[in-house]
Amino acid sequence: MKIAIFGDSFGDDHINWKDQNRWLDIGPSWVDYLRQFHEVDNFCLGGSSLYFSKRKIDNTDISVYDKVIFLITNAQRRFQLWPGDIPEYGSNWNFMDVENRMRHKQNPEVIPYLTAMDMFFKYIYNESDEHFHQLMIDDIKRKCPTGFMIDVAQGSVIGDNGSRELAHFAGRTYRELFSEDFMDARKCHMCEENNLILGKYIHYCLTNSLHPIFKKNMFTTPTRPFEYYFRKS
Repeated sequence: MKIAIFGDSFGDDHINWKDQNRWLDIGPSWVDYLRQFHEVDNFCLGGSSLYFSKRKIDNTDISVYDKVIFLITNAQRRFQLWPGDIPEYGSNWNFMDVENRMRHKQNPEVIPYLTAMDMFFKYIYNESDEHFHQLMIDDIKRKCPTGFMIDVAQGSVIGDNGSRELAHFAGRTYRELFSEDFMDARKCHMCEENNLILGKYIHYCLTNSLHPIFKKNMFTTPTRPFEYYFRKS
């Protein structure tokens, strides 16, 4: 089966690992598991917004795929073209990214953009942004009526599983770890065991023409220690 995957870091198993030749000792992702049985084109990008992924799918001939998997990310992300950006990718920002960047010394050319983004998240973002987010999801569903639309945003089973693992490891939040310059080396924000569980389940759904339904108890507790998955680059 030929599969296309669109979304954010919950499907991105390459940018922080293979593309930068680091953390290669971390076990396979759920996408890697699917690659054993299917031809997979992975368009996911860590930290990207829903609009980024929608642009990707709008500019992709999805008729050549047997199945599209689309990961629905948080609404609180913004696609923006900054100086030096490649137009196809742009920059994708959420409030934690902005906070983290503003803690470090920046190129003066970038500071006005960071300040504007910080002000947006603090004072402008509101329920209308949630509405536009839902309209984009509805448009994607019309484009891919038989696709797997998988919610990975905060509050979803998969999104919250990443946070539950983090609580198990360290009892701290992403924001606290980022402030200490730790990086999440888990592929797709999941331990090796849960990547395998997710990969097997999605493969089962693909081969049996079932739409995946996720439950909290399908995932397990990591066996590796905190130091294995959270690293300083």
